[in-house]
Amino acid sequence: MRDERKTKKELIAELRALRAELAVQPPPVADVALRESEARFRTLADAAFEGMAVTLDGVVVDCNARLAEMLGCRVADLIGANVMEFVAPESRATVLARIQTHDEQPYEHMARRRDGSVFPVEVHGRLMRAEGKTLRVSAIRDITERRKADEALRASEAHYRAYIEHASYGIYRSTPDGRFLMVNKALAGMLGYPSTDALLKIDLSRDLYADPAVRLKLVKRSERMEQIEPVECQWKRWDGSLITVRLSGRPVRDDDGAIACFEMMAEDVTQRKHLEAQLQQAQKMEAVGQLTTGIAHDFNNMLAVILANAQLLQNAPPDAVVAGLQEIEEAAQRGSAVVRQLLGFSRRADLAIVPTRLEPVVNNLTPMLHRVLPSSLAIRVSMEGEIGVVQADARAVEQVLVNLATNARDAMPDGGELFLDVRNADLDREHLVAHPWVVPGHYVRISVRDTGEGMDEKTKASLFEPFFTTKPIGLGTGLGMSMVYGLMKQHEGFVDVESQPGVGTTVSLYFPVAAGAVVPAKLPAALGEIRGGTETILLVDDEDALRRTGRRALERFGYTVLAARDGEEALEMFRSAAAPIDLVVSDLAMPRRDGWGLYRALRDGGNQVKFILASGYRESDTQERLTIAIEVAFLQKPWTLTELAARVREVLDATD
Repeated sequence: MRDERKTKKELIAELRALRAELAVQPPPVADVALRESEARFRTLADAAFEGMAVTLDGVVVDCNARLAEMLGCRVADLIGANVMEFVAPESRATVLARIQTHDEQPYEHMARRRDGSVFPVEVHGRLMRAEGKTLRVSAIRDITERRKADEALRASEAHYRAYIEHASYGIYRSTPDGRFLMVNKALAGMLGYPSTDALLKIDLSRDLYADPAVRLKLVKRSERMEQIEPVECQWKRWDGSLITVRLSGRPVRDDDGAIACFEMMAEDVTQRKHLEAQLQQAQKMEAVGQLTTGIAHDFNNMLAVILANAQLLQNAPPDAVVAGLQEIEEAAQRGSAVVRQLLGFSRRADLAIVPTRLEPVVNNLTPMLHRVLPSSLAIRVSMEGEIGVVQADARAVEQVLVNLATNARDAMPDGGELFLDVRNADLDREHLVAHPWVVPGHYVRISVRDTGEGMDEKTKASLFEPFFTTKPIGLGTGLGMSMVYGLMKQHEGFVDVESQPGVGTTVSLYFPVAAGAVVPAKLPAALGEIRGGTETILLVDDEDALRRTGRRALERFGYTVLAARDGEEALEMFRSAAAPIDLVVSDLAMPRRDGWGLYRALRDGGNQVKFILASGYRESDTQERLTIAIEVAFLQKPWTLTELAARVREVLDATD
């Protein structure tokens, strides 16, 4: 018992420390919104009819006075106690399973008061994650009255009529066509009607249900059911205001099996839904605060590099120009990678997964890592002899490795070693003991190992959670490792992490070996390898700087370039051009007429000019929104000079 009590105290201390951490330098807007949300939540919790509790791994860390009253004790008696102390023996297995599986579905069990008496409760819980901890916020309602009401509904009319009239829940009988046969006083009070007789006169579809279709669906579904599972919907009160009710009950059938009426209970859950909305808002504000501060930090660093080098280059000697431009390019590439993470976070990324060898991917990435990582980090690369072919997207693999290398850099602020190892890995059934989610078979493993600070078990457990980061507030978005996990799942592979504090971390990426011919990893062509031309191109973009840059780039490759600032101007230039235009390169989002509108106008006019649509959205998102025809080529923004020139040449050379 002494060890158990010590664990409770430690958990409470950890929660207090967590609150203190969250209070350090929060983003101003998110902090105000979050504090206001928490204050509203506390006010509603203290005034709630239901018991409210916040638990961590089954230990009560906060509760309201109503819960203490229900359990016959004080709030101080509940704080730090294990919830099992207030669960009847016959229900402990059920409650323990809910805690261990983090199940959020409502359920009922028998609670135990301090004096040993038991009573039924209904629990509605929601999970909230904060700094790697999983908190459960629960609303606990004493359903003794509802249980009695349910039993009364199954008894004869003479025995339960008096009880129904005094029940705290709304109880009624209704016909399938939408008329009340009987209602109790609680239902009339819930709906604000002056008497039960007034309520008996209404039409349920017209006067009660906010959406009449909901009632019809409920009636239809009840035709094949003996018990109506709880369902929530909106009802209209006498004054026209809306409330959310939770309905449960049963259909009563006649001798032929047809539904004669419904015996139902109605519970007003408007306040509980409001509390849940407040909790969700608090979670949302916390996530947004973490994301925005992390992105702001990363982008400020990149912009500082770009701005400083741009100023230095104005009076720099020739030998310093190349180095400065390289720094600018790498900063812009890192910014582009952050944008891709954000676009791909909530939806699956577009991957070109083909049979690929990973050795060239790692070898071609290593020089870039030498430039990105500080000189205090030594990079070691090792590879086994004949390595298998895997199904992979080379660019996605590079993105994963850059993320892992960046994490390793942050874990070694004073320098260290970064090891990249590529080799075959055959995983048999014995491997399932430690990794039960793994499919046995042949894999290629890329291990990224650092000699940094390492992680404890608590940090490892939250490593792949979105927005989780061990960096100080304002540093890091918390998206890197969740993106790594998501990309590996799309490759039908998996990630394994080994780490110990003070020893370092090893992240192993397992890619399934592919059957079939090798398709070499497609790497960007060098600028000098891209062929130019003499064709005429119409370049359309409302961003002046980007339009000027694109024009200079294409003219460098020998093209004749006409430039327009939007779709309307482009359409006029196309129609009045002295020479035929061979290709249109247009931005998607523009004022007056956008890129898709320009494409449709040209096609509707009978012109089949070749067309490239450029956008900061991903290609799949653009196609989904616009149902773009298959012949429209796509150029992802931000594009590089090589990507623009290569895409233009590819489209011009394509046969119709």
